[in-house]
Amino acid sequence: DEMFLIFRGVVKLVELSELEGRSIYLKDGDYFGEIAVLTGGKRMMSVRAVTYCHLYSLQHRLLERILQQHPECIDSLLLNTMNTYDNFDEIKERIFTLAGKDPDA
Repeated sequence: DEMFLIFRGVVKLVELSELEGRSIYLKDGDYFGEIAVLTGGKRMMSVRAVTYCHLYSLQHRLLERILQQHPECIDSLLLNTMNTYDNFDEIKERIFTLAGKDPDA
């Protein structure tokens, strides 16, 4: 599994846009696919390019290494998932496990 980082471009979150009744976009510096990478689950959302996009992919094993070497990234992942996903506790535990940290510490 892998997640994607948007270096340049704009993508539309298809299902979320339909659910909200308005277009929801991600742009330069945003990322998507993190939940599938963190939980090992299936992708929850389709993404469609609105403009030409330059994306970077980040595989699970590299995300694990980044979280271990740069624990400050944990806060960013937690903040982005906290108010968005119903299974936040599961995601939080998985982030800390990948980073080799205790979620209760």
